[in-house]
Amino acid sequence: MEMKLLIEVNQTWQADAITNALHESGIAFEVLQKAKEYSSIISGIDSISIDILVDEEKYIQASELLKKISSHSTNETVEMPIEKNYFRRVVIFSVIGVILLPLIFNLVATVNFIHLKQQNVVASKKWFAGFILIMGWVLACIMLICLIHH
Repeated sequence: MEMKLLIEVNQTWQADAITNALHESGIAFEVLQKAKEYSSIISGIDSISIDILVDEEKYIQASELLKKISSHSTNETVEMPIEKNYFRRVVIFSVIGVILLPLIFNLVATVNFIHLKQQNVVASKKWFAGFILIMGWVLACIMLICLIHH
């Protein structure tokens, strides 16, 4: 049995509606769900790619059914809102703000300190920059430990 792509949808509710109609009509189908993108994880929007394939012999019947479903839903003008997952957003952006940014900035500071050491600069400036760098790493580590223990 050869399968042919009927449609690609981006929301699970769309795929569910189409596959339910195909099942009720006795048309064999296969659902292939592709991995989520990072942007959908960060934004909290369930944006995925789902391919719905049907038996090649039933493709025309499935296409007509799909047109019927589409015209029926456009006549009703039912809007399915995309719900944003604000909890996920709060957690992700808080983790990025507290953990990732201090680590990235301290890493960049470390790279710059390595370049500073290679320049002809007064030793007291190198020592001061090194002290500030160490304090930055210590504070970032303390913040990380406090976050883990709470």
